Amino acid sequence: MRIIISKKDFLASVKNIFDLSKKLNKGVLLAVANGSMSVIGFNEDIIEKLAFSDITIEEEGSVVVSFDFFSIVKSIAVDKEDAITLYTENSDICILYNSSVTKSPIKSITEWKQALVATSSYASNPPILKLDVNPLDLFTMYSAASFATTSTDYRNSLTGVLLQTGGTFLRLLSGDGYRVAFTTLQLPNLVAAYRAVVPKKLFLEAKKYYKKGLKTITLSLSITQLSFTVDKTTIAGKLIEDPYPDYATNLPQPAANPITINADELRKQAKTIDTIKPTFLIVSVDSNTLTISATSQNGEYKETVNCLYSGQPIEFKIDTKHLLDYLSTEPVGNIIIHTSTPDKPIMFYTIIPDTIQYTYTTASVK
Repeated sequence: MRIIISKKDFLASVKNIFDLSKKLNKGVLLAVANGSMSVIGFNEDIIEKLAFSDITIEEEGSVVVSFDFFSIVKSIAVDKEDAITLYTENSDICILYNSSVTKSPIKSITEWKQALVATSSYASNPPILKLDVNPLDLFTMYSAASFATTSTDYRNSLTGVLLQTGGTFLRLLSGDGYRVAFTTLQLPNLVAAYRAVVPKKLFLEAKKYYKKGLKTITLSLSITQLSFTVDKTTIAGKLIEDPYPDYATNLPQPAANPITINADELRKQAKTIDTIKPTFLIVSVDSNTLTISATSQNGEYKETVNCLYSGQPIEFKIDTKHLLDYLSTEPVGNIIIHTSTPDKPIMFYTIIPDTIQYTYTTASVK
């Protein structure tokens, strides 16, 4: 293998892959063929592959390099002309710049492939559904819907995010047994029904590649794996096998007379009331006035804000942390609150930013 490549472009493009692979220390594959170079790395959960075409190929070939190779390339001082030559020689990969050669030992390709197949991130199932989504919409949905996961429940599925498709919608959902948060995006075309639990770390890894102005991210979904293709990079990981609970049966019905309140105003009052660290808040609504009150060992708090409400006077209690967690996702505009009796779940509904339906349901405090 022998190629000429920009040091700056190479380091900027492959940094995440080398960081990802560092934990297992199995190395990163550089495979040069058919006019481009594939850079592939993995850990126990995720595989990443980058297609690098802006290179000059003098000889095709494949080699597995260590994390130290990335550090060596990074340490080489270059001037304005930053093209470096990478080539293999015996058991080393060599970095040539301005007649100076630096060497780094290569690893076994056979052992690398065996380690890849042995990891939980590896799956060979063909995709059963491909979906193109605006990346800003997708990661906005994830940021709003993922906070309600838990790491303490015996059900492993609740550590991940449920992804659903069907008809013309894409939905992301998380829950912990006490609350459910989900975002729904209407799609322009009909898609097949699909349901899978995705590890949060897979979404977070894909999010690293999002750049402002990027128009499309492709989701490839199989029985055991989800992959994201962002520009020239594919990030793939194994799905969580445990079934997700049937959340739909626990969602309340929309109220005949919902409460409408400005998101910024509710967030402002909730942050102020949190200064006394109450366990729960008491919310009373009468006509167009919403009153929030709380008591703790640090003091008492009571404040009224304007709202829109045409039903009978109602009062309910809500866990302070559950409300603050929801408001920390920065819902904007008006929030519509659905609740009927003090012992029923409370449902919050809004639109973010203009096209994504955002619903959050939490149990009321008895």
